[in-house]
Amino acid sequence: MPAHADLMPWLQSVGAEQVVEALGQLLPDAAIFGVNADREVTWWSPGAEKMLGTRAADVVGTSCRTAQRCHNCMSGCGIADHGQVRNVPLVVLGAEGKAIAVRKTGIAFVSQTGQFAGGVEVLLPDPNGPPPETILPGEAVIFHGLVAHSAEMQAVFELVKRVALGDTTVLIRGESGTGKEGIARAIHQESGRKGRFVAVNCAALAAGLVDSELFGHVRGAFTGALRDHTGFFKDADGGTLFLDEVAELPLETQAKLLRVLQERVVTPVGSTRPVAVDVRIVAATHRSLREQVARGAFREDLLYRLRVVPVRVPPLRERPGDLPVLIWHLIERKNAQGRRLIRQIDSGAMRRLLAWPWPGNVREFQNAMEYIFAVGR
Repeated sequence: MPAHADLMPWLQSVGAEQVVEALGQLLPDAAIFGVNADREVTWWSPGAEKMLGTRAADVVGTSCRTAQRCHNCMSGCGIADHGQVRNVPLVVLGAEGKAIAVRKTGIAFVSQTGQFAGGVEVLLPDPNGPPPETILPGEAVIFHGLVAHSAEMQAVFELVKRVALGDTTVLIRGESGTGKEGIARAIHQESGRKGRFVAVNCAALAAGLVDSELFGHVRGAFTGALRDHTGFFKDADGGTLFLDEVAELPLETQAKLLRVLQERVVTPVGSTRPVAVDVRIVAATHRSLREQVARGAFREDLLYRLRVVPVRVPPLRERPGDLPVLIWHLIERKNAQGRRLIRQIDSGAMRRLLAWPWPGNVREFQNAMEYIFAVGR
């Protein structure tokens, strides 16, 4: 007879829910939680409430990543990918943004078809983890005005430092509001180029005037062209031209942009005389350019010219360790203006700020903090 033959009758007799609750009570200092196949929290132990400061009612049904808010990178320790993890050192964020060193152990359940069906994870306090002073959320890294703490963003900063030294074309990928222009400015500032940093929103260029705005025009080139116009490329001569939302450029303009990248000359509208330009191109888009190429909306040869060095800016939901430093950085900046003074944040308010996925990323976050500072008590 199998060793677990009496398990199911016993579970039916005492109730599986009571058994799970009893396990949680037997380990009051451990944060234990269960997740389903969608990685949503299904159970949150009293120890988890105590350790992380979040009630079960607030986290059950939410993403496990949001619920435990990992401060450092969780790459390589997911039970869905590895089946089980044992004693992995992590730093998680409590309800008020307090950093907590833990050791994580977990095991996955697999369905009859071999698919991930959920699992159980346990977080135990790590007395040998990094000392509190090395993991305080207030330790911000400020890089050319960009504020972060997470390993993900610090890796982006290091890549920017390396790529800035040359004139290589850079393509920045990231969702709307992640701060792609800030990364482009950092590349320019690190590069030491003496010319201007010129930012162009390609999606906002007036239809029919795109080529004129980018490459310039000569007087009389079209109705209303009463004088010569230099264009953004010439404005950025000796500096950096940031082409935001580059995927929105018309195909005809894309062909001309490709020639500029190849030959380093522009031809103003209405002229046959090329003008040499010394411009470093940094482009950005929230779209997949490969998908745009497949749709016939973007030139494949231009894709390769732009994406010499790709830089991906992760969304806020992928770097929750940045939220506490961003919160306090913005508050301290507002405090310095002297009109209001905020010294602490209610734990419930902080919990909501840290748990929200911020689909609008840094832009949404900044606007929310402006509102909170204006009306909060």
